[in-house]
Amino acid sequence: MPEFSWPYLLAGAALCLGGWTIYWVGLHMTGALIGACAGAGAAWAGCALAGLDPADTPWIVPVGGLVGFVVGIFLIRGLHRLFFFLAGALMGMAAALAGHGWAVSHADWAARDAALWRVVFPVLGCAVGGMAMVYGSRWVVALVASAAGSVMIVLAFDDPLALIALPPLVLGSFFLQIGLLRRVTPARRPKRKGDEAGPH
Repeated sequence: MPEFSWPYLLAGAALCLGGWTIYWVGLHMTGALIGACAGAGAAWAGCALAGLDPADTPWIVPVGGLVGFVVGIFLIRGLHRLFFFLAGALMGMAAALAGHGWAVSHADWAARDAALWRVVFPVLGCAVGGMAMVYGSRWVVALVASAAGSVMIVLAFDDPLALIALPPLVLGSFFLQIGLLRRVTPARRPKRKGDEAGPH
């Protein structure tokens, strides 16, 4: 039997099969735990500043932790969107600047107002790139997880020939995760007029 590393193999398989789920659950757990600790700490500090003994009001610290738990989830989701928006905005700006240079060299309308388009192109690039990255974040995470998991599976086998399986593993796990995501988050179908009118 060929030798392989179980930790690499299991971790790679987990990323290939459910990379997005692992990321999303881990993200929420991180935000919830940080928020719960911060909320409980803030409640305890508030008791100390108010001259209250937390032992006399034992419900304050748990309530503070519960509030922080919920707030932490919303904050971490906001940070997730902000990170992907900034990443997409930077890539969009880079692509827009490259497109601006090409347009100035090949299009008269861009050459006439080069200074104006040098501002318009990056602004549009930032907006389009940022929004596209936010709405496509699940596919980006799925692709990165598929690539990382596939590399770990290949590295689990001490055989250079295992590299041949890398492209099919990446593509297969990516499309598998896309299919699972579509089942978990189905697209909304537009309502038809007959549906709005209701049964007769």
